[in-house]
Amino acid sequence: MNSLVSICINNNNFILKEGISVLEACNYAGINISRFCFHETLSIAGNCRMCLVELDEDQAVKPIAACVHPIVDEVIIYTNTPMTKKARENVLELLLLNHPLDCPICDQGGECDLQDQTQNFGLTNNRFYFQKRTVEDKNCGPIIKTIMTRCIHCTRCVRFFTEVLQIESLGTLSRGTHMEIGSYLNLLQHSELSGNVIDLCPVGALTSKAYASEERPWELKVTESVDSCDSLGSNIYSCYKESTLVRILPKINYEINDNLISDKTRFSFDGLNNNRLLNPTNKNFQKELFSIINQKSNTNKSLTTLLVNDNTDLNTLNSIKNLLFVFGNTLSLNSLMSNTSANLNNFDLSFISNKIQDLNSNSKFGLLISINPQLESVILNFKIRRKSLNEDFTLSKIGLFNSGSTNLEFINLTREILLSFLDSKNNLFCKLFIGFKSPIVFFSENLIVRGWNSFVLMSLLKNIIPTSILIFIRSGSNNRGLSFLNIKPINKNLIFKSNTKCSIGLNETFLFVKNMILTNKSLVLPSSNPRNFFFSTHSLSKDNFFENYNEIPLPSDFEDEKTFLNLEERPQQTHRSLNTNPEIKSINYWVNYWIWLKNTLDIGFNSKLGYVNVKSKNQKFLNEILNFPFFFKQTDVFFSFNLLNNFVSSNKNLLINLTAIKSNFEDFYCSGDMISKHSSMMQKCSLKVRENFKNF
Repeated sequence: MNSLVSICINNNNFILKEGISVLEACNYAGINISRFCFHETLSIAGNCRMCLVELDEDQAVKPIAACVHPIVDEVIIYTNTPMTKKARENVLELLLLNHPLDCPICDQGGECDLQDQTQNFGLTNNRFYFQKRTVEDKNCGPIIKTIMTRCIHCTRCVRFFTEVLQIESLGTLSRGTHMEIGSYLNLLQHSELSGNVIDLCPVGALTSKAYASEERPWELKVTESVDSCDSLGSNIYSCYKESTLVRILPKINYEINDNLISDKTRFSFDGLNNNRLLNPTNKNFQKELFSIINQKSNTNKSLTTLLVNDNTDLNTLNSIKNLLFVFGNTLSLNSLMSNTSANLNNFDLSFISNKIQDLNSNSKFGLLISINPQLESVILNFKIRRKSLNEDFTLSKIGLFNSGSTNLEFINLTREILLSFLDSKNNLFCKLFIGFKSPIVFFSENLIVRGWNSFVLMSLLKNIIPTSILIFIRSGSNNRGLSFLNIKPINKNLIFKSNTKCSIGLNETFLFVKNMILTNKSLVLPSSNPRNFFFSTHSLSKDNFFENYNEIPLPSDFEDEKTFLNLEERPQQTHRSLNTNPEIKSINYWVNYWIWLKNTLDIGFNSKLGYVNVKSKNQKFLNEILNFPFFFKQTDVFFSFNLLNNFVSSNKNLLINLTAIKSNFEDFYCSGDMISKHSSMMQKCSLKVRENFKNF
């Protein structure tokens, strides 16, 4: 444990931990020190010399760099003396010798650290009139715009690529006045987090191509929100002007995403305006759909099937649940996802849930099963890589090998080794797994797609090693919400029983593939009976398969307040930042309208739910989830060795056990939600990755 020392800063006494730098000590004391090269998440470089401070005459003769000098007992520090101000003035004069005077056209204007420090410490006159040097701009891909003449050589970008992304192709070239930042091989390697270097650059050398020459930061309004591109739920700031979304920035949350967001989260928002569905194709759809769901059913067969996926928010799912309560057996709510744990009464919500913060435990072993975290959860992959680099952490993989994490040991391609481990027949793997106190096991929903029950498998591992940490990574932003509300997956028999299919927020490609698998094209209805409804933010492709679908627009995540449960069951809510077209209504609006219409037209119907009651009940449900999530945790889980024996014996002789297991994600940028699929920026990034792909 670090001891405490007494220091004096600007004639004020403080007691702080020994060993921290002078810059950190000043931050604890509430004193801001100018800096360019220092950043909390990167190593210390100490090359900008902007953070110079003065010590007592007996302790130092000249100013010292506050970011590299540790504090000692009884040290006396001065941060606002004439010497320190003159030192910072000289540093700024040196930096501005070759810096271009293009602040009025620079995209960093208003947020530039060099601009702010020049205003505080800079000279009012110029002593040098020779020609400024120029540097050739670098090609950093489709998302980063470079103007290297503005670079002040703080090396933040170099350290970020080397330490965080583990890409060592960026560095400093030449010396003296010819020094510049560049790539040794004239080829900058690809990363899913490379866009974060834009936030690190203190000047306008690295900026966003999507934001170039668009708006000024003081003209923008900022709203806190949540990312819905993956199941992690990164915290973000959405910056918009009037009704246009301009950019997305990360919000610091060290429990989830730290200060990083993926490139998909940062740049995919342009898909909101591409192929957007603004008006319903059938103006009378609300009355037609109401007449269909309100018809009396003489049998127990479901007449209308409502299809959702793992990106459907809790607000919509709960409203549809209320709709099912009112209209009874004429409706059926099902998911197109293979969520086999939905029929287990939500036991997995409390039993196998581990938090992202559990990665900070003292675990020495990690196991990846049928997952590629580099594509499925980029931020989580960064946390895994950081743990493997900074600690004695061994990481192994079952499934196809990928290079998304360092120090990755390959075990086996198939899931047969996992069955032998559960059956205690693989002694080598048993010793490897049980030899560690609290191993971390990462799953993905690829096991569910292959017919395995995730809850049973994770329950077995939890009972073998009770201290194990199990993290289930999912693709959808609200996959946990499907299990929470006990929404069962669709099956072939249910589709054939349904006369009407109502798809809510589904990906059209996934809908087409799923229907082909389940029904072998039999889901396509005759053109004379167009009774399928498609609620979505984007229009369907002009294909014969979708010619019988009535399209109804839905608001996006930036145009409505939505609640999601991320992979650790943390409830998070998005906030509305954009105004929508008056024709665009949410599912909650239509559900309330249909229930009100039924209560109005059907005199003999005695319902406990009215228009206002449904709205208030839905709001009460969401408030309880957001404010009291622990009320919804269930702790009673039943386990028996018969469950283990049945699981192993039922999966033992399957031929699929001999095939290689791999992640379903092949394209990080254009897969997942509808916005990313229609984003032109994501298509450029995907094309750039495929250009550099070599199949050998």
